[in-house]
Amino acid sequence: MSYSTLAFKKYHYRFAVAPDGQMLATASLDNTARIWHIRRNGDSLSLEPLHRFDQHSDTVHAVNFPPDGRLLATAGYDGQVGLFDLKTGEGILSRAAESGGIANLEFTPDSNSLITAHGEERRLRYWQRDGLQLTNGRTIAELSDKPLWASLSPDGRPVAVVGRGSMVSIYDLDPAAGAADTDVEPRQLVGHEQAVFRAIFDPDGRQLATVSADKTLRVWDLGSDEDPAATTGQVLFTLRLPTEIRGGSPLWDFDFRCERDQAGCWIAVPLTIGRIALYRLPYAQPPADLRP
Repeated sequence: MSYSTLAFKKYHYRFAVAPDGQMLATASLDNTARIWHIRRNGDSLSLEPLHRFDQHSDTVHAVNFPPDGRLLATAGYDGQVGLFDLKTGEGILSRAAESGGIANLEFTPDSNSLITAHGEERRLRYWQRDGLQLTNGRTIAELSDKPLWASLSPDGRPVAVVGRGSMVSIYDLDPAAGAADTDVEPRQLVGHEQAVFRAIFDPDGRQLATVSADKTLRVWDLGSDEDPAATTGQVLFTLRLPTEIRGGSPLWDFDFRCERDQAGCWIAVPLTIGRIALYRLPYAQPPADLRP
């Protein structure tokens, strides 16, 4: 397992790596989002600023790229979703919440629509995309807990939802369907001991990575190709995060990306204020326990 770090000059709240691995997006407490070019020089990595987006009026809680990598999406505590063209830097904010903020957003596989997770409203919504604007929003699930994150499987279903409780909920939803059963009961993954901040599927949707306030990042087995809805709930391995962090207790974040053949995968985790650690995992046969 190889390891390296990227350094920032100021604190950033959330981040996401572009599908091609060439750009990093960050969300900040100062109501802005930024795009950085990842430069590689041998074994070292550095960041070059490309775009800064300051249209939101409150904290930008999440950023994300669509599978085609052409846009950046931002989710704000001001209840708005921003869509920005990565070539021109131009963007538009769309009102997405009736009350409260947007916890996060996820694009569908075709990059033409997305889902949003609403904390105060405790629901998931589905949107179509018209250029840089959101249209035709509708609720696809009512949630029992306030979500901190919702992740859509690469095949467009199911949806993993995490929040202030310690369980990971897997909803068997088809966001693109014309009608949705908003009372659908989720399957539960049990193992974390505190709030879960984020969840990310692997490229084939058979594993799910989650990070928690219990200072662990776990990768879960979600079943086989023959029966993708059958959740085994087995933890494949656990990455134990540092127990002492400068600046107090962090809101743990991470991103999880694999090579096309899945011969290797990367997990990026912020270790201290202003620094990000990159772990390259031997994902085909992960060890029982990984420690930084």
